[in-house]
Parts: sequence; structure tokens; C-alpha cells
Amino acid sequence: MSIIQHKKGRPSRAERIQIRKDLEPYYEQKVPAYKAAEITGYDTKTVNKYYEEFYREIYGHETKNFVERFEKERIRYAILLDNLIHESYEMLEDVKTSVQKLKDKGEIVPSYLIQNHSKIIQTISHLGEKRASLLMHPDAGDMADEEIEKRVGRYV
Repeated sequence: MSIIQHKKGRPSRAERIQIRKDLEPYYEQKVPAYKAAEITGYDTKTVNKYYEEFYREIYGHETKNFVERFEKERIRYAILLDNLIHESYEMLEDVKTSVQKLKDKGEIVPSYLIQNHSKIIQTISHLGEKRASLLMHPDAGDMADEEIEKRVGRYV
């Protein structure tokens, strides 16, 4: 949250820099604007304004090149899935450690730990399938080339 306090009107340069620093992590984590506003205490309109600014900075120069934009979005989503898979593996290790500690003590493993273990494995499998499917599909350039060939082939 911002250290600088401001009442009304346009924020000073220092305040704008601080707002930007406060909101950037939420934008990067894809936290909805209304939720970021709730967490940070900024007005929803302010958060939306900065989110739009972040979006324009990242994607603004790419708006005309659909193929490039599609490929970057696909790669970004694959990276997101990689991060979720990694997080799931960390949780799986935590569950395995808890189970092992209980076994070492000679205690019964609670069913919730076994269920969590199974759910995490299912989640990892599901995320892995999604990632593989995403990366195995042809990219937008290939799809556009195929469509052009089909259409040109009809008229030749």
C-alpha cells in the first residue's frame, strides 16, 4: 500500500509512481481490477486506468500483428501452466513429507492427506495435458497459411 497520502485531485508524480508500483504485481498475477482495488485501497477507476496503461505498454505495439500476438499469448499461457505445475509439485512434496512423518511416528495417515495427494496428482496431470495440448496445436501463422492455401487452391 502507498506510503504517500493524497486526498483528491490528480496524483503527484511521486504518487503516480507509487500507485504503479503497488498495482503492477496484481496486474502481473492477473488479479481482477476490482479485487486489486479492494486489496490496495485505491479507487476501482484508478486501478482500471493503470491496468489499461499496463496492457497498452505490453500489447499496444502488437495490436496489428495477430499472428505474433497469438503466439506470445500462447507462450505466456504455457508459462503460466508451467508455474502452476511447479506449484502443484511443491504441494505434492509437502503432502508426501506430512505422510512420511506420520508413518515414521507409527500414526495412521488421515484420509484427507490421501485425498489431497490424489487431487494434486490429478491436477498435475490435467495441467500437463492442457500444456501439451496447447503446444501441440498449430500456431496462428500455420493456420493462416493453411487457410490461404485452401482459398487460393479453389480459384486456381
